[in-house]
Amino acid sequence: MSRDSQRQEVTWKQTLPVVQLYYYRKSGSLRDGSQNENMNTVYRRRLMSTMAQRFSLWLAASFCTILLGGLVAAIAMMTFIKDSTTSTSTITTTTQTQGNITNTTVTSSKIYYCGGLSNFTRWNLYSSNGLYMNIDTTTCSFNSTPLYFTSMGGNDEQWFLAGYAAIYAATKVSFRIYMTSSNQSNNVLMLNSSYTNQWNVNWLDQTQANSNNTNVTTAEAYYCAGISSYTNWQLYSTSGITMNIDTSNCSFPSTPSYFVSISGTSSHWLLAGYTAIYFPTNISFTIYARPLIVWSNTYMLNNAQTCLWNINWFGISYST
Repeated sequence: MSRDSQRQEVTWKQTLPVVQLYYYRKSGSLRDGSQNENMNTVYRRRLMSTMAQRFSLWLAASFCTILLGGLVAAIAMMTFIKDSTTSTSTITTTTQTQGNITNTTVTSSKIYYCGGLSNFTRWNLYSSNGLYMNIDTTTCSFNSTPLYFTSMGGNDEQWFLAGYAAIYAATKVSFRIYMTSSNQSNNVLMLNSSYTNQWNVNWLDQTQANSNNTNVTTAEAYYCAGISSYTNWQLYSTSGITMNIDTSNCSFPSTPSYFVSISGTSSHWLLAGYTAIYFPTNISFTIYARPLIVWSNTYMLNNAQTCLWNINWFGISYST
């Protein structure tokens, strides 16, 4: 054997243990047969651990993606609902100053209402101390019997009237009201006063656009509502109180039809006259309240403060 061949054999033999050792480490045992930890098992464990970690990360990412998608869809749905209701519903904004409720403006989109003013010339005699009026709503073209609302207009003495807010014989084409007065002794005097004081009846209901005539108006309506605080009551005569209600924040395009109710904690069921509207304009109107039992005006005013007699009001005006 040549010297060069011997050198190559030695070099190969010197490198063999290293190659064998690397191979046996990968295969899990050493050539000398010693029982060390199985390297394949360790490798598999690490591989499985890595795969488990990657699967957990993937699962978490998928869950976050689904959650984010659902959140985006919910936000989009809320936006759609908000956009779809803004055009058909009312939005109420209440302002409070130092604990007292001031006028509350309600803004809304334009909707169609049917309402009217029935002239004082339509009153008829009823019994010995009353009047009645049939109100024709045919031109409103209601599909079914609606809910009617009334208030009394006029120049004077309508706060003595009662009963006209009670609806009788309601159909989709008409209804009837009756009224009596605590200030008139018989129906003839009442009928004369209805002409003198022009006791017109305001009435209201919602409908679709259709024809109109001189007595009934059907058009795009602007409406506004609010609460006038009990602190706005003032003394009037010897047995009454009065309140001027500011509606200037509503920006009515014309003098609206006003409707009112009263709220409180006690005793307001013994009041009358407050649904009679005086001096209506597009920026204000006035009401008066009187007792159904013997009360002085100062006693009434004290009760108004103690029992929180707030006035709820609603006005509707049509495009000019």
